[in-house]
Amino acid sequence: MTSSDSMTRFLIRGGQIYDHDEDIHQPAAADLLINGDIIERVEPTIAPIDGVEVINAAGKLLVPGFVNAHYHSHDVLAKGMFEDVPFDVWTLHANPGHFGRRSLKEIRLRTLIGAIENLRNGITTIQDMLTLVPQEEEYLDCVLSAYEEAGIRVVLSLATRDMAALDIAPFMPKDLPESIRRRIEGTDRTARGELDFVSGQIKRLGVNPRRCKPGRSDHLRRNAAHPSCSKGSVRCPANLAFPY
Repeated sequence: MTSSDSMTRFLIRGGQIYDHDEDIHQPAAADLLINGDIIERVEPTIAPIDGVEVINAAGKLLVPGFVNAHYHSHDVLAKGMFEDVPFDVWTLHANPGHFGRRSLKEIRLRTLIGAIENLRNGITTIQDMLTLVPQEEEYLDCVLSAYEEAGIRVVLSLATRDMAALDIAPFMPKDLPESIRRRIEGTDRTARGELDFVSGQIKRLGVNPRRCKPGRSDHLRRNAAHPSCSKGSVRCPANLAFPY
């Protein structure tokens, strides 16, 4: 066994291993030998192996990595800010378009913080439906780099919206001054412009899925149609997906 092999092998001892087909209330304790991302052996007792790190899991429950199927990394730093406000007020503040231009350092940190929080809770795969503001390659690369740094698997979807105020329109006061209304509503964009950016990133970064090296994250890059889209914009992703 080479030194590189020993670095990727772990012996987890004495944990209660969840098995849905067995006793789910009091799972049996056993040892697991992990080699990279493969469970090599599961036995009641596995003798220590030279050069393999041993992790004591006595009294702990071992489960497969969880999947967070609905996640937005763009609002990680907004946690706790809107818990007690009415929905209509929340809609006016939760759109990343209202955050202002953030620095790349902040984008990296918020992505890392969210990834680490997921990992601490046993989540090893996330579906990040990201509203990218500004919609620039440098910012997208920053997010992807942060995920690779964290080592979490991610399915990354770039949200698109051509109708800026569709989801907040019902809550806009009728007598709101026009200058304030324009600032809150934002600016509509063309469906083609939104989806051309997504298509350009797929071409630039590669067709999904792309398998990364062990220890790094898997990125599946695709488009997600946001509720704030016209019918034409909702139809476009089908045309975008067809070549891939």
